Amino acid sequence: VENVSLIGSGGWTYFDFTKAKGRLRAFIVNDCSNFQIKNFVIDDSFTTFSSLTLGWGGVEKGKALIGRDGLIENLTALNAHYGYGALQAHSGESIVFKNIKAKGGVAVRLETGLGNMNKSGVGGLFDITVEDVVSINGHGALMFQPHTMNHGHVRARNVRSDGSEFALLIAPPFVSTKKFGEGSQKKPGGYASITVDGVKAVYRDGPIVTRYPHLKYYPEELHGMVKRVDNGDQPGYIGPSIAAVANMQPELDSIKITNVEAIGFKYHPDIIGPDDLFKGSIKHLTKIAP
Repeated sequence: VENVSLIGSGGWTYFDFTKAKGRLRAFIVNDCSNFQIKNFVIDDSFTTFSSLTLGWGGVEKGKALIGRDGLIENLTALNAHYGYGALQAHSGESIVFKNIKAKGGVAVRLETGLGNMNKSGVGGLFDITVEDVVSINGHGALMFQPHTMNHGHVRARNVRSDGSEFALLIAPPFVSTKKFGEGSQKKPGGYASITVDGVKAVYRDGPIVTRYPHLKYYPEELHGMVKRVDNGDQPGYIGPSIAAVANMQPELDSIKITNVEAIGFKYHPDIIGPDDLFKGSIKHLTKIAP
């Protein structure tokens, strides 16, 4: 598919998913070049999958069938699931994400865990630009997690959060034994470079949905605000904001983060790393073992 525009009419077009259940997306882009998607609001009900997914159509003659030369602009997701959000990009080349907002979940999730793509080793994200992204009461505005894929360059600016866990989260890669089995020869992936300029995060007491692996991110002073709850299909914990930025690979010179403003965070620095994680037992936060 080539040369496609999907533009919301009358300024914005509204998807009403408020009574939907299960697995749902508004858009999927796989093998497509020279496209734009803009001016859409998705009013969700915490369904599985991000509102928009840049996927992967397989491999043909050694080349990944993915989205290329695309613009995704003015996309808002409301009531998004913590594990998903406004959009997730598993693959893409020369893509611009601009003015993306999510209430819940992640606004722009550059997490490339699609199993078949990781098994093939062909695909990923290259020449990606992210501008003006916002998270409200969610997981974060911009998230990176390369899994086992090797990606190109990503540039981002104006990353904002209000009452979310993070504004920016750079998670370390890992090789999933569930996907690849024990003794896999797969290697952790990464990005050629990540450059983020202009991050602003506002602390709120919550409640913000969080998950078990993130409990160690909380400073001890905030442990009394973390609770285990019955949260339906979403993770079963709530708590306050954690930090403006979490960079779990601070040793990499290829990651540059500048102009960070953290408002109201008392117990963490503006940018936290592995050395800032809670080192003690978190059993008192779980009450019942997950």
